[in-house]
Amino acid sequence: MSIAGVLARSHYENFSVASWFLPKRLRQHFFNVYAYCRISDDLGDEVGNPQASLQLLDQWEAELDACYAGNPRHPVFVALRETITTLDIPREPFANLLKAFRQDQAIVRYQTFDDLLGYCLNSAQSRGTSGVVPMRVS
Repeated sequence: MSIAGVLARSHYENFSVASWFLPKRLRQHFFNVYAYCRISDDLGDEVGNPQASLQLLDQWEAELDACYAGNPRHPVFVALRETITTLDIPREPFANLLKAFRQDQAIVRYQTFDDLLGYCLNSAQSRGTSGVVPMRVS
């Protein structure tokens, strides 16, 4: 089983149950996207030190850049590379997710609803976009 599949099936969230309803040909692609999102989220939420999280998120984005340049190094990005090339997923939703996690390191309360919506565009919408793109495949 791939590292992406292990992450998707072993984490405490219910993603693995939801994946049962996907066509088999798309499951690995969803696992690949999930693995990226899962580790990105952990770098933002689980480190416990905002400065360290920011450094790790910068390193993770460098891996994302290498992946889109065709030179993935980390096993998650090797798997993700296959998904992004097969399904033609743009870089933007993956990069926007990292922007949201960087915001999490500095902002604990949004002053306006529009500010909160801006955060949601980077966070929730990015996850949705990167997860829905594989469904375009017939």
